Amino acid sequence: MPQEEFDISLDDEDLEWVRVRFITDNGRVVSFMVQYETVVDGERRPVVRYDSAHGIPHRDILSRSGSSDKRWFVGMSFGDAMTAGLHDIKAHWQRYRRQYFGDDE
Repeated sequence: MPQEEFDISLDDEDLEWVRVRFITDNGRVVSFMVQYETVVDGERRPVVRYDSAHGIPHRDILSRSGSSDKRWFVGMSFGDAMTAGLHDIKAHWQRYRRQYFGDDE
């Protein structure tokens, strides 16, 4: 089962990215990661990650200090969670960025 992998730039400066990795078996997603990353000091840092680690799809909202807020999507397929994560990040990356840098209410 080969791994598919690609990045999507979210801005014109190439400072905001979505990293996508997934594995399928007979057309079904069996493992995935969709991660919003921002560039800090020249390095890409994760801000929000949807993935299938621990066997249950979930979202981690990461802080600069390293802590995370986890939300589980029990009963959702990996494929549906991967698609939902990609849509969420594309629609809300600016809000996630403000939260990450402490600029949000």
